[in-house]
Amino acid sequence: MNLLVSRYAEPFYRAAKEAGEIDRVRADLESLATLWNEPAMHAFMLSPQVPDAEKIALVKQILPDASKLTINFFKLAFERGREEILPDIPGEFFRRVRSDSGIVKAITTSAVTLSPDQQTELAKKLGTELKKTVELEVTVDPSLIGGMVIEIEGKRYDGSIIRRLDSLKHKMVS
Repeated sequence: MNLLVSRYAEPFYRAAKEAGEIDRVRADLESLATLWNEPAMHAFMLSPQVPDAEKIALVKQILPDASKLTINFFKLAFERGREEILPDIPGEFFRRVRSDSGIVKAITTSAVTLSPDQQTELAKKLGTELKKTVELEVTVDPSLIGGMVIEIEGKRYDGSIIRRLDSLKHKMVS
C-alpha cells in the first residue's frame, strides 16, 4: 500500500467515523470509484490544466448529496496536488471499515478451483485462527502445481508445490 494513500485515508476515515458518517462516505466513495475507471473522468481529475474549483464542481455535480466530509477531502487533495492518490482512497477506506468490523480479506490462489464447500471451510479455518471474519477472494493458478498461496493483510503464506520444489532445488544446488 502506498504510504501517501494511508496518510490521507486514515484521518479521512477517522473523521467519518467520529461524525457517524461511515456509511454515507462509503456510498460517496463507491460512486466515485466507479467513475475513476472512466478514462475521460480520470484524465479530467488528474489534469493540472483544470482548476481545482472545476474538479470540485464536477464532484458536487456527480454526487449532489455527498457528505461534506467527502467534498472537503477532495478539496484538500486537489489543493495539495494529490489527485493521483484519489483512485486508491476508496480501497483503503473500505479496508479500514472492514478492519474495524473485525473482517479481513484473504486472497487465495490455488492450483485448482475450490468448491464452494472448500471455500467456506477455508474461510472458517482462517477466521478461527485469526479470530476475525474472513472474506475470501479466490483465484486459480495452475502453475502452482498443487497447494495454495494465501495473502492476508500484506502477509503471504506460500504452501504451493512449486515453492517447495524451488526450495528443494535450491538446497540441492547449494
